[in-house]
Amino acid sequence: MVSKWPNGSYTSSTVVRLAFTVLLSWYMETNDVVFGITVAGRGAPVPGIYQMTGPTIATFPLRTILHPHLSIEETLSEMQAHAAKLIQFEQTGLRRIRSYGGDAASACDFQSLLVIQPQKSTISSELFIESPNNSAEQLKLSTHPLTMVCELSGEQALFVTAIFDGCILDHDAAQIMLERFEHVLHDITDNPGQRIGCIIPDMPPNPDARMNESGLLRDVEYQAQKYLGEPYQVVVDMVCPKDLCTGRLAVFVCENTGHQSIEAELFAVPENTFKLKLRGLIEYMNKAIPRSMLPILCLPINYLPWTAASQLDRDLLQLAVSKKDLSSLQQLTASCPNQSQGAASDREERVRKIIARVIGIDTDAVGINDDFFNLGGDSISAIQVVTLCREDSLLLTALDVFDAKTVKLIASKAKPSTILTPPSTPSEGGQPMVRFPLLSLAAPEEEELELRLKENLGISYDEVEDAYPCNPVHEGLLITQSLNTYKYRSYTIWEVTSKVPQCSIWPMRLVKAWTDIVRRHPALRTILVSRGTNGQGKTHIVRKVLNTDLHVLSCTDNEIMDILRKSSLSNEVSSAPPYQFTLCQTDTGRLYCKLEGSDAFLDAASLLIILRELSQLYEGRLSFSAGPLYSQATAYFCDAVRFRGQIDYWKTQMVELQPCIFPRHQSVEFKRELRTMKRAATDKALLGRFCLENGVTMSNVFQTAWAMVLRKYTGLDDVCFGTVVSGRDVPIPDIHNIVGSFFNVLVCRLRFTAQGSCRDVLVRNQAEHGTRLRNGNCSLIDVLQLSKYFGKPLFNTCISVEQPLSNEDESEICFKEVETYEATEYDIIINICVGKNTVEATFTYWASALEDSEIITVADEFRESVAQILLLGEATE
Repeated sequence: MVSKWPNGSYTSSTVVRLAFTVLLSWYMETNDVVFGITVAGRGAPVPGIYQMTGPTIATFPLRTILHPHLSIEETLSEMQAHAAKLIQFEQTGLRRIRSYGGDAASACDFQSLLVIQPQKSTISSELFIESPNNSAEQLKLSTHPLTMVCELSGEQALFVTAIFDGCILDHDAAQIMLERFEHVLHDITDNPGQRIGCIIPDMPPNPDARMNESGLLRDVEYQAQKYLGEPYQVVVDMVCPKDLCTGRLAVFVCENTGHQSIEAELFAVPENTFKLKLRGLIEYMNKAIPRSMLPILCLPINYLPWTAASQLDRDLLQLAVSKKDLSSLQQLTASCPNQSQGAASDREERVRKIIARVIGIDTDAVGINDDFFNLGGDSISAIQVVTLCREDSLLLTALDVFDAKTVKLIASKAKPSTILTPPSTPSEGGQPMVRFPLLSLAAPEEEELELRLKENLGISYDEVEDAYPCNPVHEGLLITQSLNTYKYRSYTIWEVTSKVPQCSIWPMRLVKAWTDIVRRHPALRTILVSRGTNGQGKTHIVRKVLNTDLHVLSCTDNEIMDILRKSSLSNEVSSAPPYQFTLCQTDTGRLYCKLEGSDAFLDAASLLIILRELSQLYEGRLSFSAGPLYSQATAYFCDAVRFRGQIDYWKTQMVELQPCIFPRHQSVEFKRELRTMKRAATDKALLGRFCLENGVTMSNVFQTAWAMVLRKYTGLDDVCFGTVVSGRDVPIPDIHNIVGSFFNVLVCRLRFTAQGSCRDVLVRNQAEHGTRLRNGNCSLIDVLQLSKYFGKPLFNTCISVEQPLSNEDESEICFKEVETYEATEYDIIINICVGKNTVEATFTYWASALEDSEIITVADEFRESVAQILLLGEATE
């Protein structure tokens, strides 16, 4: 089973070829490898070749030179390009190749053959039944000392059969070769970024070194025997574990107990006294022997093997070592009483349980060295892991998960949240305390603020709990919104139902739960006050107490949606919060709620927090306590020094970037009306499998698909659009429980080339996506100002990938999303909702920009682009 094939413009067959090349390089001790390759021969540009019944199979010699300084990825790319050039010469034939000269003839005398083919179906039809003897048929066709048949099945299964000449290779040697091939293959697929030199053998030692080898063994053996004394027997020899490519020095130690049995396992499981003696031997040799002579292994054995001629059987010792990998051999002397297991084991166990919970598998199925994405993780589940880790007092970011990948490395990046220093504020560092340190107000300015609150809003200073500015990202979004003439508002409507049969929801109990949430979260007791002459800048004024004054509306089932779609925001009241929560019950007892907001005040994650806590408070599962402060996030984001270098990244991104405007229709008959249309985007299982196998995120797939649509409609090869990010992937304690605005809109730029493929764009955007996130704390308006086209729209489309705005926990009540409306300055917004089993795309668009028939076509083309990308996972040679 292959955990995942490396990303890149190369096929799984090329990966297998490289693994076979490295394997032969080990045995032949050369980086210039020649072997035979058998291909289907149906890659020729002949019409109808896949329907032909005649023979097309071809065999030819393949020469590969391994360059140690190149990475595995670079080597695979070169091999893929070489394979593409060879397609037109596949049918040349060995007889004709031999006629081209002595070197060509020598190449045709290859001793090993590689066959790569799809796995044969074992399903018989009603008419034809496969003979049970067919499995042995390939033995008759093999005329080489070694033929390796690799059968690809599905997305990750690879079955390998070795057919060998017993006069040249015995069964044990062939088995070791298969195990080494498996190790090499995993080395390539798991670490494609490492250099080839790390997995191929060193150059053969010079003759003098070979002559000195026996003397080296005697010297090390003497030192080891000198330390251990008479009760122990020592043998030193060169060995090669199955996961190493060159021989290494090892010390075999047998404890002479007087009752050795050759029927026992060769390798011993030593008792603590023996272990301590071996550990002491290792420490002694570190001091007594030059580093170049140090053995890498100290192996306890139960007996010394002897040949029939009463000679020490060194071949048996070497064979036993070659069947095991280095780590398993090292475990023989591990876990000594004085050997610390490390403080991270508890943390690894916690992370392991969290990952198992998120992915939905048994904890025992998750090993600490398992790759998170191979286990079935993706970008959304990575965020869920981060959330659960922070609930468990472990600070982690989604980028940590992407970078670390394995459970062990993810755990090493997770830090206890208690050791983090809180974000600095301007009042720290010995400065005198002020009431609102984040505002950095001088005494006269603070007096002016107090006067404005009293005269304009009727709020006394005693009623104010805190005050702080908008963070730069939030303020940048407000500025871009202020460039339009209409009011921004958004809302989501849910139907509230009980999961308990024949049990209704008590509206007044839900009112009480909402009141407690407002008391709990400072952001829900906040009003936004304009500052400055243009009114674009906003200040958060947090009130100690906010009168929610929530009433339950009544109506009929037919009236409910019309009533809830009407805005209930108190925009004319400057002292009102920028949101409104509404409850409405119909005459048949159905209960609905709506949360409406403006000024980009709450993000999608905040809505999910509110739904979760509403359920917990309604059921009495959450005792009232103050929630985490949004002000600590503001302090973090307002630290200009922290993000000073990020704007440099965006300067490079904006170079020569032209406006990418989706064409608008010219009709003036449509009024400015916001409309939505929902469509299935793709199959969730197919999408998840593709992302897993290719090491890409779902966001990357959708961004690339939308870029393909934009390229078609704009005629640009260099396209851009907005992409919404959560903004919560920062090291702020308890950030995933803070209610407030964190999201940002980033410029997503993708370039297409005439020679490049869709896969190339996908790979580049995957790398760029991570870089965008690392530099995602710059204000959108600051980034747009870097464009030479500033003052004109740079793009008019935007895309976001989110979870469903519904609660899916085990609570008694359920909030089912009915409708979401979000005003936007963009002509088109595509919101991708990734649920447990479905992936839906909601297209929000202005009727003045696109007709309904046009958006239907656009939605279909977006779905087709996604499908085209997913087909890349099914491409074969």
